[in-house]
Amino acid sequence: MDFEDAASASDFNSKGFLNTVDWAALGIKTSPEMTPTNYLVAITAPYYVFYYNTNKVKDADVPKQMEDLLDPKWKGRLATWARPSGLEDFVAVWGEQQTIDYVKKLAAQKPHLYDSNFTVAQNVGSGTDDLAFTTYHTTLPTTQKGAPVKVATVNPTPLNVLYGYSLKYGANPAGGKLLLQWLASSKGAQVYEQVSGRGNPYVPETKTAQMLKGMKLATFSVDQEVKDSAHMTQLQGQLTKLLKGQ
Repeated sequence: MDFEDAASASDFNSKGFLNTVDWAALGIKTSPEMTPTNYLVAITAPYYVFYYNTNKVKDADVPKQMEDLLDPKWKGRLATWARPSGLEDFVAVWGEQQTIDYVKKLAAQKPHLYDSNFTVAQNVGSGTDDLAFTTYHTTLPTTQKGAPVKVATVNPTPLNVLYGYSLKYGANPAGGKLLLQWLASSKGAQVYEQVSGRGNPYVPETKTAQMLKGMKLATFSVDQEVKDSAHMTQLQGQLTKLLKGQ
């Protein structure tokens, strides 16, 4: 099953493809984060972490915040995704200009850029790169293979919430609602997290919620994401070029 960001799902809704749902009546614990609209329910949220090779980096030297990556000692030792989606999220807490300025400084550190976050994790595990800024769920295969690696949280934590919805013209709307109810429940969220590595930060029983407890989150509200969608797409293109030093 695929889930969508708020902007994409909002576009589907505006075209008349989605049902409105009484989430509380469906048995889902409602909140502004979990059920931000009558057609969206939060299901999962990839988030970013620092991932490091313990043979190359001492625990005491691991960055705690993004500004720490600008220390000269990390020049040429960093890895990250070539798409700056995690960096883009900092606009929510830093504002646009500060984010642009940061990406310029990060590019001066000569990070190694990869087309896949799974490749990022593999190269940290092999020691090709010492430290990465990458998505947590893509680190799991490398960690589970026994590589000398550890994860450290980033504060604020970039978070990309993905939502489920009920299709108006789906073959089985009732079954779809039942599946959404299960995925939003404690049991369903934990099972989905176990299978995918991606949890729901708004379901307290998930490992994701526990890992991010007390952390400031760099994420956009649904209203912001929908309103600024076109501009943020343009900004991501700009940040991509800046990250490459162009």
